[in-house]
Amino acid sequence: YIFQDSTPQNFSSFFTLQGSIYLAAKLDPHLILFYNNDFGDSNITLGPQNREIWGMFQKLSFNSYVKVGRFKVPYGIRLDDQTSFIKDFLGFGNRSQDNGIEIGFTPATFFWHLSITNGARDTAIALDDNRFKAITSKGGFTIKHFGLGASYYYNRITSTPQKIDRVRVGAFGSFSWEKFVLLTEADWGRDDNLLLSGRTERLALYSEATYQ
Repeated sequence: YIFQDSTPQNFSSFFTLQGSIYLAAKLDPHLILFYNNDFGDSNITLGPQNREIWGMFQKLSFNSYVKVGRFKVPYGIRLDDQTSFIKDFLGFGNRSQDNGIEIGFTPATFFWHLSITNGARDTAIALDDNRFKAITSKGGFTIKHFGLGASYYYNRITSTPQKIDRVRVGAFGSFSWEKFVLLTEADWGRDDNLLLSGRTERLALYSEATYQ
């Protein structure tokens, strides 16, 4: 049943929840091009959407890379799931891609990523109408059976009619033993409305255990 105006409506229909196409091309050892397009019911109004399209120069000094284009910002555990409530709640869901540049270093067991993106208030907007930029970063380490990291995000949105300071801080980790894997992430965030002097705080926890 689908409820419309609190009245149940009876439907019988086929429904495509999610579908994606991923294409990658390694042009040489240092250059990768990537493309991702979602179709199906990813957005009823806009229809199929380009999620990610970027180029990455990799295998630079200290095992670093530079990525340019449209991509998911480097925050927390990346979940490719359009039903992920936790990521949508924080603003990093399946529709959270942004345009900008990202750099990263992954020497040995450590990793650090930093991106500067438009921080646009709506991914449906073709041009950036926010004169500030969003900063996203995460870093940590991963060894054979254990990993630990932290994330940070800041964005000041000044596009009409909004003026909001948005902050996200989180920690995430992983543990594995033979066929068992545990993933966990905890996040805190705040949205300060600078026009109305109001604040909204968010707490989110994600945990997943898998045994193969």
